[in-house]
Amino acid sequence: LGFKENREIIIDKKNPTQIDNSSLIYNSNLLLPIDFDWKQYLNLNKDLKDRNLNEIQCKLHYILYGNLEERNYKSINIIGLKFLNVSISENMFLLKKYIEKNNKSPITIYDISKLDKINLNMHTIFCIQPFEITKIIPLLSNFKIKPEVLWVWEFKSLPKIFKEYEKYFSKIYVPSQFCYDIFSKYLSIYIEKVELKSMIHEYIDMIPNHIINNRIINNILKNTENKTIYGFCFDINSSIIRKNPLNLVRAFNNLNDDTKVLILKYRPIRENRFTNKIENDIYNSFITDANKNSNIYCITDELEPLDLYKLYTNFDYYITPHCGEGFGLTIYDNMVLGNKIISPYYSGETEYLNREDIIELEYREKDIPGLQEHPIYGQMKDLKGAYISVESIEKCINNVIGDEIYILGNGPSLKNCDFNFLKDKITFALNSSYKKFAELDFYPTYFGCFDPKLIECHYDKFVQLMNDNNKIKKFFFLNENNKGQKQFSFQDENNSRYQKINFLLLYILILLFFSLIFLYLTIFHLIYQDLFSMIHVVN
Repeated sequence: LGFKENREIIIDKKNPTQIDNSSLIYNSNLLLPIDFDWKQYLNLNKDLKDRNLNEIQCKLHYILYGNLEERNYKSINIIGLKFLNVSISENMFLLKKYIEKNNKSPITIYDISKLDKINLNMHTIFCIQPFEITKIIPLLSNFKIKPEVLWVWEFKSLPKIFKEYEKYFSKIYVPSQFCYDIFSKYLSIYIEKVELKSMIHEYIDMIPNHIINNRIINNILKNTENKTIYGFCFDINSSIIRKNPLNLVRAFNNLNDDTKVLILKYRPIRENRFTNKIENDIYNSFITDANKNSNIYCITDELEPLDLYKLYTNFDYYITPHCGEGFGLTIYDNMVLGNKIISPYYSGETEYLNREDIIELEYREKDIPGLQEHPIYGQMKDLKGAYISVESIEKCINNVIGDEIYILGNGPSLKNCDFNFLKDKITFALNSSYKKFAELDFYPTYFGCFDPKLIECHYDKFVQLMNDNNKIKKFFFLNENNKGQKQFSFQDENNSRYQKINFLLLYILILLFFSLIFLYLTIFHLIYQDLFSMIHVVN
């Protein structure tokens, strides 16, 4: 074959040796990869297949030339839950792209239900969690080449089932350093961290011009115009305890703020069957509480990818009150799209989030209620995770303003102001600047006045502005004149955009601040006098 291909063949003429076919195959096998399949090698390389090479010729060809030429000698099967819309299924396609890019081997994806039709002599990677593998355990020992597996985990403790099943695999792939550290701590098998990222990169150039097809989403976006949108996307099948949407909904119900809305895109439970009664009860409470608030919108439709990604672009904030993530694809997707992330910065999401760029949810690392009764999580010896309370979420949302805010007075400097630039910024306008809003087609994010005389003069206009359908989210007024009388009525104060402020507390804090400064200056003055007297005495 080498002569036919005009290759340079080196022969040791001093020690010519004649060996039979069986000896030749035996010796060649020692130089071949353990998973080399000569028939696969022949099928994957058309020029060799056209010559009808036999087993010996294929093996010698790979040893002498194929290895150096980086020819494919194997194809890879990836087995998982191909037809289920869950994150572990998306991981199958991400793993396929990763291997094709780095290994250049052809890959075929199979659903686990087709396991009986798979060639057991081929390189195989399973992409399912161990509790999904239980039914096929007897078949795993039939593979000629020990399979590999992609696993993801969300907590710092590992259920015993991982340790029991690691013996069936030669390698574990993981998507994050967090997963790598956890599996390395508890398992003895070889672990490789791979960069899977997300399918969003396949669509990123199409998202800006995409028009959403889903009617429900379009109606929601129409109803939430000019409001601050918080979004959260999750799969209830991944455990409603771990995702923690109930506390998020309850925090929103406590806000009493019509300028903020919550859009929940979630995948309903499969086959109407929860893992246990606790998860079922939490789900029922979640639905009941969400229905109480007209500013909470739920989307359960299975969306096409572009509709989902376009929905994300309408979020002002992506909030995720989870108690543990192995990677967090939806968090990653929203980060890629430039949304402000509100999260605990805990577990797998630390792989890609920049802590300085997010808003952190306060949490306590403690035993998570309900995990003990869960059939999978209950196998963990340590049930600790990031517990995020209703109060923590509520406090975070109330404190959110943004990275920067532009304060606008009503002086002559505004003549040179570029209001088109400010339209997409967070702005706070004051006093009589409102007179120019309609003319400039510009409305600030917030508006306020703290001068009792100005409020008295412009009261009617301020109330009209507050009642008009404009883009101003909140109004801040000093509701007390110089005589201690209220200037805004009870009806005004009950406007959802009127922000009540405890100015008495504010005055006390300011007074305390200046008192401390005065105290420090007094102490400094006394110390300085003593030093001056000492210097004078020495002189």
